[in-house]
Amino acid sequence: MNMATQPPTAAEPADSCSPSGGLEAWLVAAVTVAIAVSTLVYVYLNAFASPWSDEWRWVPTAVGEEPPTAEWFCKNETGHCLPLTKLAYLGTAWATGVNFRAIALASVLLLAATATAMTLAVARSRGSSSALDVFIPIALLNWGHYMSLLWGFQLCYVLPVVLACMLLLLVSQSGERLLAVRAVLAGGCAAAAALCGGAGIFFSPVVAVWLVAAGLRRWRENRAACVAILAAACIALLPLKAYLGALPAVRNDSAGARMTAGIVLRGTLQFLSMSVGKFGGETYPVSGLLVAALAALAAARLVQVWRRCPQERIRAAGLGLFLAGGLGMALGIGLSRGHIGCLQNRYSLLGAPLILCLYLVGTYYGPPIRPALLRRFCVAGLLVLVVLYDVKGMRLARDMYWNVLRMEASVQEGLPPAAVAVRHWEDVQAATAASLRSDLELLRAKRVGPYRGGLALEQPRDVAVRPMLSLQVPHVVEELKSLASGEELVQSFLAASDGPLFRIDVGAYPARRASGRLLWSLDEIDASGRRRTWASGEVSLDGWRDPAYAQLAFAPFTPLPGGHCELRLCPEGGAGPLLNVAECGLADQAAGAVGLRAFVYYQRAPLQRIGP
Repeated sequence: MNMATQPPTAAEPADSCSPSGGLEAWLVAAVTVAIAVSTLVYVYLNAFASPWSDEWRWVPTAVGEEPPTAEWFCKNETGHCLPLTKLAYLGTAWATGVNFRAIALASVLLLAATATAMTLAVARSRGSSSALDVFIPIALLNWGHYMSLLWGFQLCYVLPVVLACMLLLLVSQSGERLLAVRAVLAGGCAAAAALCGGAGIFFSPVVAVWLVAAGLRRWRENRAACVAILAAACIALLPLKAYLGALPAVRNDSAGARMTAGIVLRGTLQFLSMSVGKFGGETYPVSGLLVAALAALAAARLVQVWRRCPQERIRAAGLGLFLAGGLGMALGIGLSRGHIGCLQNRYSLLGAPLILCLYLVGTYYGPPIRPALLRRFCVAGLLVLVVLYDVKGMRLARDMYWNVLRMEASVQEGLPPAAVAVRHWEDVQAATAASLRSDLELLRAKRVGPYRGGLALEQPRDVAVRPMLSLQVPHVVEELKSLASGEELVQSFLAASDGPLFRIDVGAYPARRASGRLLWSLDEIDASGRRRTWASGEVSLDGWRDPAYAQLAFAPFTPLPGGHCELRLCPEGGAGPLLNVAECGLADQAAGAVGLRAFVYYQRAPLQRIGP
């Protein structure tokens, strides 16, 4: 079929894939099921069982300590309007007994259902399946989206993506005239996507324009349908008011940044790079320029179809405006987040609707891929790509959730919330140690999160944690230092003077399974400069896995006033561990006090026998 002389009809779109029928349909179904099941297993095994980062803000409401109010649902969250996301989050949490891993699994089920619906709908509109449709589940469910898959809080990204994909499906399935029912569904999807997070608001105005144009075309034919379609356009625009009111908060969030056209352009290009996944971020800016070029070609093709094929104008205009919405999202993220960089893994899923839109434009209006061998080569390339993404996603997941595992390990060790909070509030990105302590106490009272599996005995063991916050250093965070075998690291610190020092926990992160031993010594240097070695020893590194603590215990001593202590570490043997003893984290920016996260010492009361 020649597009230039005999344009495709709505029922018989141009086929860029030349489907061969049932065999390819079975292939697409098998790949979709395999990816969905493997991703569910991946998330079940690796998803956070505890809150993390921004999610801590929702803990009091999730566990029922604070009732969900209209003000809470409508509260602006750093530029995002999230009432529907919060409703879905709370509903899933309460239905599963506040199981944070179940919220992540719900996100995977939504993405799997979306991928299934899109593959079926595209095959139906085309007339039969194409093996290249495996691109759809791969784009939505590959493990390169690990941050959005493993963190239940990322429901605020998953829901707008799902709704945007449903909107894309409605647009791509439209015929010569837009039905009122389809228009109402499209307007509802656009409004709901905007109420699930800022990523969805970019599609509201473009969908409204499409609905107005499609509705006016039906004025003479069916005025009732025209009015219904125009009403759907108004529905799509309803959330704009909430976001226009949030603009001052967004400006304040980036007030300290110097926003220039170059920064915005760089952020936009970075987002476009991340829209094709982690590998896109690694090949920035080439990948971003490639996506931009494909978007330009797709836009030019849609304009050509709109001009030459009157019966395809509704669909072509809808796809073109959806493409504009996806590019608008890229520009908006570049404008609001360009100063901090947009090569962030959490943005990869947000770019999926744009990439899927490009795929559908190619499916309906692109040149046909006739040779079967070429199609098979493309499919094989996609399957290899998803394997590579899955391998990378598994590795990156460990880097992401090990901090949460450290906190959960401390809970299982039996440390009370106060001790866990001081040790790990930076690890899990809580606002403050005090806020984390409060949230952990709520989770413990409800037996959820890290406390779901039961508690280690805390009552006989009175643990008082004293972080070393006396050290004054500039507001900088030093990089982690990797020690080679035989290399010594010396860390100076000031010990608190309100009790004896007799234990230091050193956070050690082996880059791989380590062997050998860690030699250590603890010296005190008094005010006159005299040195005294209080303790020394060694810790076996055999069998260590990331993460781990080296517990350095010694006879109690009280540091003299005016002096300081030095801890000397030296790994010997095989693989040297990566030690974070040189890492500093801000504890109080106003006062300039900095706590050494690796140095947490506490004292335990002797275990008391209970009963006879």
